[in-house]
Amino acid sequence: MPEFSYPGVYVQEFGGGIAGIAPCATSVTVFVGHVPMGGVPEGELVDLSVNSFPPPDYQDWPDGVLKRAVTGFYQNGGADLFVLNIGPDVDVITDQVLLPLTQVDHPNLVAAPGYVDAASHKALIAHCEGRSNRFAVLDGPAEIADASALQKEPLAASGKAALYLPWVVPKDTQGTLFDPTPPSGHICGAIARTDQQRGVWQAPANVGLWGVGAVTQDLTDEDQEGLNAANVNAIREIEGRGVRIWGARTRAPEGHEMRYISERRLMCMLEQSLKRGLDWVVFDPNGAALWVDVRQQVDTFMNALWRSGALVGETVEQSFFVRCGHETMSQADLDQGRLICEVGISMLRPAEFSMLRLEFQTAIE
Repeated sequence: MPEFSYPGVYVQEFGGGIAGIAPCATSVTVFVGHVPMGGVPEGELVDLSVNSFPPPDYQDWPDGVLKRAVTGFYQNGGADLFVLNIGPDVDVITDQVLLPLTQVDHPNLVAAPGYVDAASHKALIAHCEGRSNRFAVLDGPAEIADASALQKEPLAASGKAALYLPWVVPKDTQGTLFDPTPPSGHICGAIARTDQQRGVWQAPANVGLWGVGAVTQDLTDEDQEGLNAANVNAIREIEGRGVRIWGARTRAPEGHEMRYISERRLMCMLEQSLKRGLDWVVFDPNGAALWVDVRQQVDTFMNALWRSGALVGETVEQSFFVRCGHETMSQADLDQGRLICEVGISMLRPAEFSMLRLEFQTAIE
């Protein structure tokens, strides 16, 4: 204790103990493609983020799908970008091609610009479905005559993917149009922009695509109806408003609760943030004091999200609940050191809750 030499009020600062839960990143992006520059081994992640050192040099790449995707990403507000370098002759994305991505934790959005085949989409979806923080952005064909042709497209069991069409026609600041390009690069940038300006809970729809002068197919309302039924997102040129993303559906199966991108990605963010923010519990005895700490930290985190507009409900009680105690754990759970916290959130309307169940292995006394 310090010594005080005269009467008065003294203020001392003490460490706050356990840090609070912070939202994790949501828009770190990885493009899968061939890097047209020497000295980059296949399977290596190239950091093209705006704050990387040395700065990105993709401007020196020859024109191609990957360069246009990177340019579109930055034009639309993206910042954190990596490229997984693959061979120049890779025609189909496979699980083996994506293997290096299983060794890193930070990517949130995964796209393979220009790969429009069902086999590549299946591999990208499988990769993201196996990881709590990943979401696949898929390119559809440049044109389509009948939405029923998309029935062969693979679905995402938990909705961690979205498919977009048609392709976009980039333009420069002088209005010069370039070759059509798959939209995934521009889409990922627009998603990152929406996350930054509004939050991951905001659907990335009715969002303008910057640096785009046209689309390769003018879709009608009837076309849109067929695409909606197939859970495919349209990109449309709206008179007086430019080219915009005109859909926010995931590739979830019919009847799945994660039908919309905002719902799916919000749940991904919550799960990842809570796991990271509560990793300290594994070293504490699993008792009432720990349960109180967990409830308080999760409640504080969820309350901040509610105040940010991430959840539906006029009151906290209508928006979320946090449970951690005897109602979530049996004696067998306690004997085995399991701590189970249940979090319910309302994303659509009050009183409809999607369940998030967390389980940690804690110290056993």
